Amino acid sequence: GPGATSLGMTLSSNPSIAGLSSGSYEIAYSAQGSNDLSFDSSAIVWSWGYPQTIELPAGLTSTDQGIEPGTNPSIAPTGTGFETAYSANGTNQLDMYYSGTGAGATSVSLEPNTSPSITQAYPAAYEVAYAAAGSDDLGLFQGAGPGNTVTNQGLAPGASPSITGYSPLVTGLNQNGGVYQVAFQAAGSNHLVLYYPALSTPAPGTGIDTSQGMTSTTNPSID
Repeated sequence: GPGATSLGMTLSSNPSIAGLSSGSYEIAYSAQGSNDLSFDSSAIVWSWGYPQTIELPAGLTSTDQGIEPGTNPSIAPTGTGFETAYSANGTNQLDMYYSGTGAGATSVSLEPNTSPSITQAYPAAYEVAYAAAGSDDLGLFQGAGPGNTVTNQGLAPGASPSITGYSPLVTGLNQNGGVYQVAFQAAGSNHLVLYYPALSTPAPGTGIDTSQGMTSTTNPSID
């Protein structure tokens, strides 16, 4: 059932949670007062192999990695650990934090007041979707492969995309193009648009307009 923690969060920010291969979970959030990237994790004990679990505190971690106020971190499992993407405080640069090696900066600039979204795209790699600085176009940063790509898919001003790993329910895929999907609010129409980089039909890298109108200043979530 529900339970409260004593963890203070930055106002107008949201946490992100990921289930890890170990059976535990990790939560990334912006700490109250410092805006530092912080983590809360729990170990899980399985009872007789059934999906009935007991959650045990496994420690809190606060890093010295500042998150831009008003933005949110995003976390995803990668291999045996996790990777976190966030907008760096003061620079709006895409920064990464890996459980195994710590923080690392990229040269990718994010549109101010937007947040990146990360997913595990391959067994030991990741893909980050973001709004590119200066254009609001959908950008994609890959942990292993071609690196950074900015598409011609325009996001509504101030909007943030959401990304998820490939679902086997989607047909017509050319998996060489990547196995993930992105949802975002489109510029101009404010419609929900889905971006499938690996679709064979329509052409790879095409956004599909669902014609579903979205409320301004809101973001979709996909999983």
